[in-house]
Amino acid sequence: MNTTESSASSQDLVAHPSKKPPTSNPFAQSASITLSVPDSVEVKLVDASALGDYEVWIFLTSILSSAVTGFLVAIVQAAESDRSRYVAITFVFGLLALVCGCMAFNKRHKLTSKARRVRFSIGDPMSDDGSA
Repeated sequence: MNTTESSASSQDLVAHPSKKPPTSNPFAQSASITLSVPDSVEVKLVDASALGDYEVWIFLTSILSSAVTGFLVAIVQAAESDRSRYVAITFVFGLLALVCGCMAFNKRHKLTSKARRVRFSIGDPMSDDGSA
């Protein structure tokens, strides 16, 4: 019987956690909040598929540049007999990183040239830059 009585009293506490009246906010008089809202907001819209291509080329460039760095460290630490092999591998990874970097730069240029800017005022319907 004690377990049902204790569980009933705990349920009452959950249902009615506090019988005290709410207290006033102690920071209401001392704290002030200032909210600055701009007159207009500008959004730059880009082609999502071109953005995906750009991210892939940047990722490949990042991976290959890390490989180049790793093999450069191996060249510095390797014995004289093994250096020629590391130099060749580093050159190949460096060339691939350069090609991927150029492709990423090209994709980025296409992204920025085809981007469309939309400006709208706060509280007003959206409008294009060209139709003002």
